[in-house]
Amino acid sequence: MPSKDEIQSTLKNKYGINKNITQPLSKEDCERLLYLLSREDSAVKLVQSYASKNASLGSNNAAFGRARSQAEHKLEVLKAEYLELEKSVSSIEDAKLTLETRKVVLEEERKALELEVSKRKAVLEEERKALELEMAKRKAVLEEERKALELEMAKRKAALEEERKALELEVTNLTSSNQVLSSKVQTLTTQNDELTTANTQLKKENKDLKNIVDQIRLRLAKDTKELLKYEDSQIRKAVIKLFQWTLG
Repeated sequence: MPSKDEIQSTLKNKYGINKNITQPLSKEDCERLLYLLSREDSAVKLVQSYASKNASLGSNNAAFGRARSQAEHKLEVLKAEYLELEKSVSSIEDAKLTLETRKVVLEEERKALELEVSKRKAVLEEERKALELEMAKRKAVLEEERKALELEMAKRKAALEEERKALELEVTNLTSSNQVLSSKVQTLTTQNDELTTANTQLKKENKDLKNIVDQIRLRLAKDTKELLKYEDSQIRKAVIKLFQWTLG
């Protein structure tokens, strides 16, 4: 005896009836259906028409299933995109709130900065005015100092001119004195030359005189020696004194 599955396979292969259609039937029902189809052509045509329609419906169902699957996938994608969009919107809202807060802070900082700039500008203006006043005073002082310096320079120049004239006069006097001294030096040089000549002559005369004195002493010594030969003591004493004086 063939099994139900084998009968279903026969129905599918011979008449195009899918197993999902015959699955709810019992084995006996499947056998009666197979028997009926083998005896009645009209039943075969009906079954074939039904199978064709079923195949068409199956194809449509498959296409619908694919479309549904695609739609479900697209829906999931859209849901994910929607969630991302919600997150982005939330982030944008948070960023917007942060920007609004930052804008308020920046506005307050701008106002504070403008106030600080205004105060600083006022201080700088006061400092500028004070500086201009100080510069004006300093300029006046410098002008007075310049005039005093020019006057001092004029006085100093006049004094230097007087000193220059005095120095020129002194130089002139020194030049004249130098000329007189040069003349005196020349005269002294001439006199020195004359003294040198006279000294040389005097040395020569002294030498000649010394020779004469030496000759006199020698002669006197000889004469004294002769006189000492006499016995008269008074004569001898006188001769000795004379000899000592001559030698002395």
